[in-house]
Formats: sequence, structure tokens, C-alpha cells
Amino acid sequence: MLWVVIYYVYISLIIKTLKDMSNIKDQIQSWVSTEAQSSINNYYTASLPSLRVPELTVKFGQKYAQVWNGTTIWAFIALTDEVAKAQRVGDLLKPASWRAPAKHSRGNIIEGTAAFGPYGPEYMK
Repeated sequence: MLWVVIYYVYISLIIKTLKDMSNIKDQIQSWVSTEAQSSINNYYTASLPSLRVPELTVKFGQKYAQVWNGTTIWAFIALTDEVAKAQRVGDLLKPASWRAPAKHSRGNIIEGTAAFGPYGPEYMK
């Protein structure tokens, strides 16, 4: 009987985690399509009107969401908390390469502290 209760608690935790993950993915998708894309649109229309405005797309992995600008990686966004790396859900990370983020976050998109420009997250100060 005890194993049934433990199993039920375990399944309910998994379902809650999956619901939270879909909510985070929706928030990331919304942030990219509104704030990040509008920043790029404003920059290109004001400074580079003869060039085509690039469109950002999001690909989700297990630990990070990759924000792509065509075939170039634009940013990473943390999907999980990682205490060892001092990362929280929603942290905006500059790319170190096309498949790995740099070590330190450049703000958090959920809290509204993300520092980014038209070419990606800002350098650390």
C-alpha cells in the first residue's frame, strides 16, 4: 500500500514539472517574439533599412532553449535551475559556441533584467 502512495506522489511531481516546463517554454517563445524581435526590428529599420530584418527562432533542448538568427546562434536561455553553475530558469546566456553557452548569465527574461542588443546578449561589464 505504501508503494502506491509513493508512486502517486512521484507521478504527480512529474506532471507538475512537465506543466511548469511548458509554461516556461511559452514564456520564452513569447519573450523572443515580442521583446527580442522588436528590438532587432527597431535597430534594422533605424540603422540598416536596406537590409533584410532577421527572424529569431527557438529550439528547445533539455537544459537550454537555443535562440537562432537564421543559421547563427543568437542566445541561450536556461530551462532548469543549476545550482553548481549559479543559473536559474530564464537566465539569458551569451553563446560560447554554437552548442554551448558562456558561463555567466546576462540577466533573466522572466524577471525583466535581461541585457541584450540586436546581435545577442550584451558583454559583461
